[in-house]
Amino acid sequence: LTKQPGFKVDPGGGIHVRGGREHEVLVQVDGVSYRDPLVDSTRQLSNFSTLNVQEVEVLTGGDARYGGFQAALINVSTPEGSMSDYAGTIEYRTDRVIPAKEKVDEHGVEYRENSFDSDQYDYSFSGPMPFSDRLLGDKKLSFFTSGQAKLTNTYVPYNIRREANDYLGLGFSLPERQTNDYSTFWKLTYRMDEAKKVNLTYSRDYSLWDVYPEGGSGISANYGWRYKYNVENRPYSKMTRQTINLGFSHNISKTTLYEVSIG
Repeated sequence: LTKQPGFKVDPGGGIHVRGGREHEVLVQVDGVSYRDPLVDSTRQLSNFSTLNVQEVEVLTGGDARYGGFQAALINVSTPEGSMSDYAGTIEYRTDRVIPAKEKVDEHGVEYRENSFDSDQYDYSFSGPMPFSDRLLGDKKLSFFTSGQAKLTNTYVPYNIRREANDYLGLGFSLPERQTNDYSTFWKLTYRMDEAKKVNLTYSRDYSLWDVYPEGGSGISANYGWRYKYNVENRPYSKMTRQTINLGFSHNISKTTLYEVSIG
């Protein structure tokens, strides 16, 4: 999206289209709004795994079929699992292949010159639901799941060496950086016949990030310099988001279909 004409992502992850404000962009995933209802933010979409995207439709300006946006509508469709074959993907990305240069500034604060300590893990797995053919019949139920963990520091030269801790509440410690994003997605597809199908999706997102320099919760990302040497009292944001969506689609003919979503 950032490579499209008129699109821009600000330092806080908000999406702006054709000079519009962040709240003028509406993001939908499988027909359900993905926008943060508390602060009217589109930041979550920047953490959406590319493995979880089948198609992206962008409508700029107004459209009589939709409401709630002025600059653009971003409509994301997620994949469905195959009814016959299993498939999976595992990806890992990092900016630490080349060892970073450890340095200390004039105030004694350590920092890494050519690395943000970024690590990103992605997975996806899909296929027919095991043993479902015994209950529902052959090629009736499939699944798709994906997940992402993205940890990174930012360009702000804080003393950011933090100890690993159990901030997810899973019973074991995880590395903590200035920005920590986790997401998981599950989708079940039940094909009633050649023309009708039902989708049940569940997603959960968790983010923990420093307000400076990324902003959040209605706080500007600017003027964070005062926390450079006062990291323990820095403001930070924490967000947990869960969505459940039930969708039904019916192809009436080759050129006509309708969809109903509840989420």
